[in-house]
Amino acid sequence: MSANRVLVVSAEPLGEQMAGPAIRVRAIEKILRQAGHEAIAADPRSIAAGPPSDIDVAVVQGGALRLLPALATSDVPIVVDLYDPFHLEALHRGGDDPIRQLDLLDGSLSTLAAQIARGDFFLCASRTQRHLWLGHLAAAGRLNPSTHADDPTFQSLLAIAPFGIDDEPFAPTKTFADHIPAATGSPRLLWAGGLHDWLDPITVIEAMPRIRQAHPGAQLILLGGRHPNKALEPMAMVGRAKHRAADLGLLDDAVLIHEEWITNAERADLLADADLGVLAQSDHAETEFAFRTRLLDHIWAGLPTVSTMGDDLSRELAVHGAGRMVPPLDPDSFAEACLELLDPATRAKVAQNTVSRAKHHRWADALAPLVAFVDNPRMAPDRANPATARLIEDIAGGARRDQSSALARVQRHLDVGGAKHLADKSMAVAKRRLSEFRG
Repeated sequence: MSANRVLVVSAEPLGEQMAGPAIRVRAIEKILRQAGHEAIAADPRSIAAGPPSDIDVAVVQGGALRLLPALATSDVPIVVDLYDPFHLEALHRGGDDPIRQLDLLDGSLSTLAAQIARGDFFLCASRTQRHLWLGHLAAAGRLNPSTHADDPTFQSLLAIAPFGIDDEPFAPTKTFADHIPAATGSPRLLWAGGLHDWLDPITVIEAMPRIRQAHPGAQLILLGGRHPNKALEPMAMVGRAKHRAADLGLLDDAVLIHEEWITNAERADLLADADLGVLAQSDHAETEFAFRTRLLDHIWAGLPTVSTMGDDLSRELAVHGAGRMVPPLDPDSFAEACLELLDPATRAKVAQNTVSRAKHHRWADALAPLVAFVDNPRMAPDRANPATARLIEDIAGGARRDQSSALARVQRHLDVGGAKHLADKSMAVAKRRLSEFRG
């Protein structure tokens, strides 16, 4: 095996404050380097002039292929990281604006169509997700005679490579109050990730009055008020959570919403000083196919979890006695599960079970299929076959969002709101793009 030069392109900005996709890209870069390859992590803005010309493999997320057309049209083998089903997240965005809802979905589907048509190898996060992405690949013509003859299981086309846990020892250095001075209560329930529109912090907030009856000093700390990607529109859920906590008389006392996105260095301190990790989500398609990476932080820290049911990781924690799983939209059941785990003896046992799951989620094991591909990169068999390559291109051409799609979006705005609505939306987009450019 010779060392290969690998470009790893994040869907999110790389820096001190990073969301899940960027954290994953840094982990991919590290694991590939440990495997002997020359890996270079970048975000699209940092290589806007074009990708390096001497790369042997590229790993991409999100809109990288759209933003880097030279890479998309090159012969470089491309790995597409599909661990995050962003098109299902898009169904929860756009607030009450039907045009914005359609625009967000249109952009997501356009990005996904480009990824699936161009990729040579695909990664997903779980067996459940693999079912989703096999359906997408089949609809795009990627499950065809060439790929079937190469591997009838399609494992060589689509592999499970989940999010992982850091190999570094869990080593907190400060207390909760060092980072969030108001977090002086006890016990502390930690929502250790973004307040995304597809999640349900409201259920956890509504569980707090009952928890406080038994533990008057209890506090719920919700992280992730402001996303590190400034190009993203603010999540409506942040405002909804504030309003519900205020309505219940809990805001800035029993419920703290931390507006700043924490750094990687800070997360160990907050996880170590929490008593429970909490997560709630509603019953919808995004939940079914999600891989809740914040729960891996709970495992890393040995932090017992209370979660609503629906996703694979919450199910794993419950099965192995590392947490409790309750029905969605049920604050009373959520509070009851929290009170059970706040019993010191129960919490100690569940914490021990939580730590024991860490060895099953190490980054080196999780990314082994990616390392194997980078060791011996190749063009996908169907893309190397002119006949199937034409089939893929024909299908992609029928679904491709190009100039006609932009015109269709303009027409939608005119149909719904008229010329003034179109002008207002155009100005909002221009301001958002200017903000993204300024960083």
